Amino acid sequence: MATLPSNQTDHTRVLVRLGGKVRNDLSSPHVSVLSIERALPIRQFFTWPGKRNYEGSWWSSTVRGHVVFESLLEREYLLSADFDDRIVSIAAQPLALLWPFGTRGHKSHVPDFFVRLSDGDGRLIDVRPQRYVEKAAAQFEMTQAICGEIGWEYEIFTGLPSTYSANLR
Repeated sequence: MATLPSNQTDHTRVLVRLGGKVRNDLSSPHVSVLSIERALPIRQFFTWPGKRNYEGSWWSSTVRGHVVFESLLEREYLLSADFDDRIVSIAAQPLALLWPFGTRGHKSHVPDFFVRLSDGDGRLIDVRPQRYVEKAAAQFEMTQAICGEIGWEYEIFTGLPSTYSANLR
């Protein structure tokens, strides 16, 4: 999907690519039963010479395959997720939240990861350096509210303590 469509409705929509098809569902508890952990990234990852962030693929022991990431901080999240025994599956940028028409300053949001937990629950993760969390606070609040509506947990990952990160590596 090259660009995300705009939402012309009064309700948040959830776009997810499952089985080669893009679903466009109303945000509701119904979305929680979808296999989001099997979704393909909803948007493409672009790279070019001189780009300031580091992209790549992480071999995840959790999913026994590669998971793409767009920054070293996202890679650090994937490292920590592989050591979290509650996480049984991970998908990178598997969905887009299309905010209701007319939402000030925001049209859509693509969270960084979705994880399925061992008890069957889901969790959306946004990865941001601590210094950018306040700037994105409104976006995070809207995402938190939608996760509550769907029945998912929500996490903002800002990094690991350096000693813990070094020990995991």
